[in-house]
Amino acid sequence: MLTGQLWTHPDFKRLWFGQSLSSFGDRISRIALPTLALLTLDATTFQVGLLAAFGVLPYLLFGPFAGLLADRVARRPLLVVADLGRLLSLLSLPLAHVAGHLTLTHLMIVAAVNGVLTVFFDVAYQSYIPHLVGREHIVEANGKMSFTRSAADVGGAALGGGILQALGAVVAVVVDAVTFLISAVSVLLVRDREDVRTASGQKPGAVLDDLKVGFTTIGGDARLRTLMSATGVLNLGGAAASALVLVYAYQIAGLSPLQVGIAFGCGGLGLLVGASTAAKLAEKLSLSTALIVTIAASGASSIVLAAAPVSAAFVVLMFCQFVAGMANSTYNIHVLSLVAGITPFELLGRVGGTAMSVVHGSGALGAALGGTIGAALGVRATIGAAGGLIIAVAVLVALSPVRSIRSHPGDEEAAPAAEAAAEPVQAADESEKQPVR
Repeated sequence: MLTGQLWTHPDFKRLWFGQSLSSFGDRISRIALPTLALLTLDATTFQVGLLAAFGVLPYLLFGPFAGLLADRVARRPLLVVADLGRLLSLLSLPLAHVAGHLTLTHLMIVAAVNGVLTVFFDVAYQSYIPHLVGREHIVEANGKMSFTRSAADVGGAALGGGILQALGAVVAVVVDAVTFLISAVSVLLVRDREDVRTASGQKPGAVLDDLKVGFTTIGGDARLRTLMSATGVLNLGGAAASALVLVYAYQIAGLSPLQVGIAFGCGGLGLLVGASTAAKLAEKLSLSTALIVTIAASGASSIVLAAAPVSAAFVVLMFCQFVAGMANSTYNIHVLSLVAGITPFELLGRVGGTAMSVVHGSGALGAALGGTIGAALGVRATIGAAGGLIIAVAVLVALSPVRSIRSHPGDEEAAPAAEAAAEPVQAADESEKQPVR
């Protein structure tokens, strides 16, 4: 984290700074908007749940479209537009509050707009990084970005809570908006200019074909197919267990809010440690082994929590949160880097957008299943079963083509299978092909 060649890459540092502030802004939004709804607008539990859904639904609905746009236009301006859009939508809330016209409907619209713009920012950002730093620095770039995202997970909520306590929800929204303004400025200062390539041209009727490319590319490459399937099931099991951890902590173990906060703080620490050590772990174990080990560790943490005696719940929860945080952070860094290394530059947006849609969808399904199965089979049994499902994913990855991947691929190893999957869509415009970079 504190070393690496990208510390001397001015454009990456500007982009990284902008992404970091956007991450903090996202985390502040997660606490500021529901607080505004509850304390200022007297929202019901259902309405607060609906507000939270706007953070997940845009990934399901707009992920592939965001990927298509990221492959058709220059990504840096797309990042700036997403930041400025979030700035303006958030600023409309305090202005409406001052004018005495703030409503719950207005707040819902802002949450939905912000959710959609966040999807477009995330997809464009992940697609832009390989172009900006080159495939040889993708792991380092993703490690640094993951570290600041983890720091935002740990500190963003605390910062938002502190602002809410000291200055109120409306001021917290203003602070949130300012983070997006600074992020937009930092991205504008990036000097790199990418060549824009459209995979199927801009003629009418090509959009649906281009949207399919994300799915056909993933389905046509055994490595990408395995990684997306594994990540989807991993998210499903992880979300199912996470949905019940608080129930276990409060209702079964009888822990206090302070103890739960400390335990989840250990999870945040694990995220930071994982982001800092991911590259070294892959160097020592090989990339495929690192992926298998981190998946297994994530599943084992749930099984240990479910099986441990309730009398030791506090210590065990701290340990399991740390292990899960470290394992998930390491896994995410390497999967993002591997997908970016395998996928051709011109398909990064669509593959990334499609993957985000599937992965976030599985997480939402897992959370719903966790609550439903937990009510039927019991909380501890369901957490343990979720861990077992994740262990099964580790076994499947160990038996898949991913097992032969020793290190991250370079430019010369970018997915021939992915290009073959996209070929039928591009064939109609063979004469219009341009260089990727």
